[in-house]
Amino acid sequence: HAREWISSAACMYSLRQRSFDREFKSRFQLYVVPVFNPDGFEYTHNATDGGHRFWRKNRSPNNDSTRSIGVDLNRNFPYKWGYEAGRALYEPRSSVYMGPSAASEQETVALMRLLEPLRHKLKLYFAVHAFSQLVLTPYAHKDGDIHPNAANMLKLANMVDQRLVDSLNVSFRIGNVGAMLWYTAPGTSLDYVAGQLKVAYSYAIELPPVHSNLTSYGRGFDLPPSEIVPVGKVLDAMIAGYADLYVNTASSRLVSPTAKSLVIMLLLTLFVHA
Repeated sequence: HAREWISSAACMYSLRQRSFDREFKSRFQLYVVPVFNPDGFEYTHNATDGGHRFWRKNRSPNNDSTRSIGVDLNRNFPYKWGYEAGRALYEPRSSVYMGPSAASEQETVALMRLLEPLRHKLKLYFAVHAFSQLVLTPYAHKDGDIHPNAANMLKLANMVDQRLVDSLNVSFRIGNVGAMLWYTAPGTSLDYVAGQLKVAYSYAIELPPVHSNLTSYGRGFDLPPSEIVPVGKVLDAMIAGYADLYVNTASSRLVSPTAKSLVIMLLLTLFVHA
């Protein structure tokens, strides 16, 4: 989402680190979409010129009587779009407005066009958001609807988390969206990749800091520049860890880990995203 600046910065930091890692480049293909919501992202950077730092949606004009602006792109994907949607998702003025129809937004369509040709090669997908320090697995559209590969996703996530504890003394809460959050979210990229494209390992990462009474709403989205490298190091360690452990463990049940057999999609998109 537009307000989640640290997500873009952390993605770019990880991309830079991975680009210097010759072994990683010889083994993996990494696709990075550092800004999925460009006009919303730009709007949050022009708060002194009519913009709003904590704007969430894109900037598409809505055809409603209130002349409202914007669609939540992470409610606009076609898989289970609008499923049991609450009133807010139908309201154009809402920050979680899902749009007039599935894939109504050009950003959604553009990402789908990128992902669909990769669907049979894509092994790991990450929608990177801020904030709360969570790793989430599908599905998000309905509480209690668990992905068939959820047990393996959780196992891999916990193995990576142990590496984070050992190397950076950082730990994430891990679980299904319905169990970890207080709401459902139909039409997410997480569910689209897992449910429609059938990618076996699909995650949403909510970056640090931890969401608590000690972390104000604004503070979590508006981290100081000094936090870019520390948070970037955490995300980069996660990407490297998931790739390595996938090849050494999970991939034994799915593919032979030959050179460049693993395609990773690192996307800035989800629940509290940029």
